[in-house]
Amino acid sequence: MLLLLKMNDCLRHIDYALGSPTNTLVVAGTYASRALYEQQQTNLNMNLSGTGSDGNAKISLLVSSMHSLSKRWKVWIEHMRVLFRIGLYDISVWLMDEVGFAFIQV
Repeated sequence: MLLLLKMNDCLRHIDYALGSPTNTLVVAGTYASRALYEQQQTNLNMNLSGTGSDGNAKISLLVSSMHSLSKRWKVWIEHMRVLFRIGLYDISVWLMDEVGFAFIQV
């Protein structure tokens, strides 16, 4: 963990020295969120199963499909909520830089 934090500090210093400051936390958060969303989609696809030709199997398949659709919707909403929060954080950091608000460092 210490190595990760030190790497982030070094990258931030290089970004500012080169004149192109990028918020690496926003980039890392976006990619982590996307990876998590894709993994959850894969898990949902693996859980989908249903075979049979009788009426009860068709009804259970329909209920299973509706349940799967509900889960997919919840996963997508959660992913969008995380992306919104990351975007809000990025905008707030940009605004603080524009206004000149400086964090107090001890």
